[in-house]
Amino acid sequence: MGLQGVRKLKLELGESAMVIGLGLLGVFAAQLAAIDGAIPVIVSDFDKRRRDLALSLGADHAFSPDEENLVEKIKELTYGKGPNAIVEVTGAAVALQQALTYVAREGRISLLGCTRIPDANIDFYHYVHKPGVSLIGAHTFVRPNVESRPGYWTAQDDYRTLLALIAAKRLKVQPIISEVVSPECAPAIYTRLAEEKQPPLGIVFDWEQIR
Repeated sequence: MGLQGVRKLKLELGESAMVIGLGLLGVFAAQLAAIDGAIPVIVSDFDKRRRDLALSLGADHAFSPDEENLVEKIKELTYGKGPNAIVEVTGAAVALQQALTYVAREGRISLLGCTRIPDANIDFYHYVHKPGVSLIGAHTFVRPNVESRPGYWTAQDDYRTLLALIAAKRLKVQPIISEVVSPECAPAIYTRLAEEKQPPLGIVFDWEQIR
């Protein structure tokens, strides 16, 4: 799904990109935006550990969403324009509202996070219609079942791409793994993921640990 969020933006070499939210999907999206030729790649997340991880994996700049003068800082890094393309991964309406203050005129925002609660007052005329911004749904359910085409790849073709990038050591997975546990721990792990404010980033179930 992280690849889906980047693919929908149809990045061109040299365009600037931003990823808002550095959960598992966001960390992958930041790496893939860099692989796709975006420069700079800017990321934002409240968790410093995740920001540092993204920087170690190829992001160029990292910020906390509550940082002072953030809009000005981001525009300074993008020649005064704002990012050409943004992946919004938090699913929070306020994050989309914030993304619309960053994005360049005629920029694109892929909605990779599932924004189910419309709890932010977004001025669509001022921030979307007037500057010609494109909001792109990037849910995995819109994938084609059989044949890939630009911006719309099948799950099988995307899996093949990801595995090839990992095999070529262009996409790094090992640093994202926080814990390796037995599948017998699954109930406790999913409880942590649901309840902890900053849960572990990447947890791998090692099936060989089952006795």
